[in-house]
Amino acid sequence: MVVDDEDGIRALLRPVFEKGGWAVETCPDAQSAMELLGREQFDLLIVDKNLPDRSGIELLRAARERGIETPALLITGNPTARLAGDLLALHVEGFLRKPFTEVAAALRAANEIVERAEKGRSRQRGR
Repeated sequence: MVVDDEDGIRALLRPVFEKGGWAVETCPDAQSAMELLGREQFDLLIVDKNLPDRSGIELLRAARERGIETPALLITGNPTARLAGDLLALHVEGFLRKPFTEVAAALRAANEIVERAEKGRSRQRGR
């Protein structure tokens, strides 16, 4: 799922991920993302830090409080040390920096994150 209030970002990421074999849902705000998270499961959340109705950090915090542990990437134009602390606390795998210079890097990062998550789930089931 891609959550970003900018139509252009959603329109940019959707075809890149679809060509990479992903099914993609997009949301323009945190409220619609939380509603969708209540109905469907996702392999990865890509969330903009600045959304119109709450921050991406608040969205991820609310998802975690509901028990949604889906791996996530945060989209931001200004990564800071404080943001890094929030990312660690929410088990966010990393960030995508705006403006995007290489969208294919987002796809590679997403594939790596989901692969690691699947391996972790496999190890847990093997116990």
